[in-house]
Amino acid sequence: MASIKQLPNVLDISLVKGDDFTFSIHSSVDLSTSQLHAGCGDQTFKITPVSVYDYNITITKQQTNNFVHNKSWTLEWIDSNNEHRTVLKGTIKAE
Repeated sequence: MASIKQLPNVLDISLVKGDDFTFSIHSSVDLSTSQLHAGCGDQTFKITPVSVYDYNITITKQQTNNFVHNKSWTLEWIDSNNEHRTVLKGTIKAE
């Protein structure tokens, strides 16, 4: 039986409450014309382009202090055709 899937990759994050946390992602496609959004609930993480393929995502110490339980997070993009895609998802565990 044939099937087709478009599912996000999973990236779980473990961090220390009260610390700033920055990590990098690499895309195999040019995302320079896309809007990128990363966050957890009502918290939005800062996304900084390094190149058209590489981005840093920062979770601030104020945000990490708000994690009292494991939380789900996502990275989404909206391309130049206004098509939405969730490309990463995972759980944030703060210790």
